[in-house]
Amino acid sequence: MLLDFHSGEIKISSGDECCVNVSCVRLIGIAYGQIGMIQACGGFFTYFVIMAENGFVPRHLFGIRERWDSKSVTDLMDSYGQEWVSARRRLLFVLL
Repeated sequence: MLLDFHSGEIKISSGDECCVNVSCVRLIGIAYGQIGMIQACGGFFTYFVIMAENGFVPRHLFGIRERWDSKSVTDLMDSYGQEWVSARRRLLFVLL
């Protein structure tokens, strides 16, 4: 993407260069905002898909963090009824 601004190439009927610069900055901000939102949605989608493939559906993930991080919990059950020990849970996060 070329972000170079040449005042001679853009013809504005009002001739106000300040508005041109403000418009360009605003459009760049909106474009980067959309890119950021798309990347965030892609990241969350990937996280939830990988966790669901390993037995943790999204409705069971909310509020599980304390038990997930605890080394003393050796019987954390997923949606399929499998028990996960601490070492296997850490290994799953390496895959993410």
